Amino acid sequence: MEALLRKAVEDPRNDIEDRLHLAQVSGALGGMQQTLGNFLDTGDRSLAAWAGGDAEEARRIAAGLERVDDRVTAELVRNRDYLRVLIEDGIEQIRAHLHALMQTGRLLFLLACGLGLGLGFSLARRLAGRLLSLQTAVDAVTAG
Repeated sequence: MEALLRKAVEDPRNDIEDRLHLAQVSGALGGMQQTLGNFLDTGDRSLAAWAGGDAEEARRIAAGLERVDDRVTAELVRNRDYLRVLIEDGIEQIRAHLHALMQTGRLLFLLACGLGLGLGFSLARRLAGRLLSLQTAVDAVTAG
């Protein structure tokens, strides 16, 4: 996941703002990994002390798990809220892009309709003029 985030942050096709957000997400996840690593290390040390027969040391170390757990929880909440804001912002950007695309599509449709009607009227007028000339010539031939 880190490699994908790093790749996305370095990709020049992404907007600068998006790249900054991705870099912040990457940093937040890195912090979470470090905090989670500390949590797991504390648990491993407590288990090792317990396995070594030092129950008092195991309890003392395990008491540290609560502090680390509080930090993990706080980081999870902070990251969840930040990601929610990013997702909502991304959704709003997508909506704005889709709205602009729909407006462009409508404009192009109206332009195509106008061009089609204009060409149709022009061709019909030319054809009607030619048919009228042909009718006049036929009338002249039949009249004598």
